[in-house]
Amino acid sequence: MRTRMIWLGCLLVSAWCAVAEEALPVKPNELRPAVTNHVLPGRRTLSAPLPAAAVKEEGKEEAAPAPQEYVLVRPGMARISSGENVGTNGDHDVGSYRLKLEAPFHMDVTEVTWKQWKEVREWAMTRPDLDPNLDAASRTYYTYEIAEGNGKGDDHPVTGITWFDCLKWCNARSEKDGLVPCYTISGTILRSKADSAPDCNFSATGYRLPTALEWNYAARGGLIGKRFPWGDRITHDNANYFSAENMRDADGRVYDTSVTRGCHPKYATGAFPYTSPVKSFPPNSYGLYDMMGNVAEWIWTPKGGIRSTCGGSWDADARGLRNGITSAHDGVNEKSDTIGFRTVRAAGQ
Repeated sequence: MRTRMIWLGCLLVSAWCAVAEEALPVKPNELRPAVTNHVLPGRRTLSAPLPAAAVKEEGKEEAAPAPQEYVLVRPGMARISSGENVGTNGDHDVGSYRLKLEAPFHMDVTEVTWKQWKEVREWAMTRPDLDPNLDAASRTYYTYEIAEGNGKGDDHPVTGITWFDCLKWCNARSEKDGLVPCYTISGTILRSKADSAPDCNFSATGYRLPTALEWNYAARGGLIGKRFPWGDRITHDNANYFSAENMRDADGRVYDTSVTRGCHPKYATGAFPYTSPVKSFPPNSYGLYDMMGNVAEWIWTPKGGIRSTCGGSWDADARGLRNGITSAHDGVNEKSDTIGFRTVRAAGQ
C-alpha cells in the first residue's frame, strides 16, 4: 500500500495556538459563529446548506450537481486552553489552541472540481485581449502557463496541480469573473511562470487560497475541542481516507472505528487516484464538504514560509485528517494525485 504521504509531513499548527488571555465564556462543542450560504454573483442563492446527496423527486431525474456555492464565515473565536477540558475529554491532538478570525470571508463549499479547473483554464488559454495595450505576442498571458491538471471525473476534485498553478488559476478565475486578481509579483499580476514568491492583496475582490488560520477555523465548523469536524471518531461514513487499525488517542482509545479498512471501498476502483465526487459525504456545521479527506488542500503561504496542505486525502490515515494538522511541501513544482484546493474571497466583494 502506498506510503501515507500526509502523515509524513504532519505538523501541529501551533504558531497561533498559544493561549495568553483569559478564558472565553464558551463551552466545548459550542457552535459559533453562524454562517450563511451564498452563491457567486449571477448564480442561485441557497437558504440552507445542501444535503450530502441530491434528492431525487418523484417522476424526475436525479438533480445535476449544483453550481459552485460558497459560505460566509463570520469573525469569531475558537479557543480551548488547559483549563477547558484538554486531556481526558478535550483535544488530545492540538492541546491548547486559539483561533481568532478577525475578518469574514467567503469559502467554496467544495474543493475545486476537475470541470471547474478545465473551464477556467480553457478561458485563460484562449483569451488574447486581456490587455489591448500589449502587443499581439504578449496578449495570451496564460498560454501554457496553467497546468492541465487531472481528475477522475468532472465532479471529482482536480489533482496534479502545483501551488503556483493554483495561484495562477485563482487569478484567471478572478479575471474571468471581472474581479481584481489577488496575486502579484513586483506589482504585476501573476499570470505566467514565477521566479520569485508572489504577494497577496487580501483586499482585492478576486479569488485566493485560504490562510492556515482561515482554513482551520472553517474546517472545525464551530466545534471546539474535537479531533475532527464532526467529533472525536472517524469511519468511512465520514470521509474518503485510508482506514487503519490502532489509531489511538492519548488515553489509548481507538478513534478510527470504521468497519472497513484501507482505502474507501466505494471509491478504490480503477486507477489512482481514489478520489470521490464532491458532496459524497455530509458537510460540517458550516456547510463545507470534504474539509477532511478526498484530497488535501493547498493553503496560502507568505514569503519565507513552507508551502503546506491541510485536510488529508484519500491516501492518508486518520492521523492526517485531524483538526490542526498540516503537511509541509518544500518542492516548488510539487504536485500529487492526493492534493487539490478550494478558494476563498474577501466578504462583501
